[in-house]
Amino acid sequence: MKVKIGVKTYDSLHEPIMLILNDKEKWDIGHMQDTDNKYCSFPEHISTDEIEEFMKDFVMKPRPPQVVHLTTLTEKFRRIEDNIRRRGREDE
Repeated sequence: MKVKIGVKTYDSLHEPIMLILNDKEKWDIGHMQDTDNKYCSFPEHISTDEIEEFMKDFVMKPRPPQVVHLTTLTEKFRRIEDNIRRRGREDE
C-alpha cells in the first residue's frame, strides 16, 4: 500500500501505514470499480481540478509478491472449511 500526503509518498514496504476511515470512506472504498486504484479525501475548499492534478502524478508500479507464511494460509483454509461445515449443518 502506498499513501501520498501532500508531496510525500509513503510505502508500506518500508514503514507501517494505518488509515483511519469513517463509515462513508469505508463504503466509498468498498464500492470502487475493479479498475480503480486511487481514493482521495480532501477539504471542500480545494477544487476538483486541483485534486485531479494532485492525483495524476502518481503512477502505480508493480510490487514484488508478498510472502505469505504457509501456516497463515493453512489457518485461513481451516476457518473456511469450518464455516462450510457449519453452513452444511444449518441446512439439514
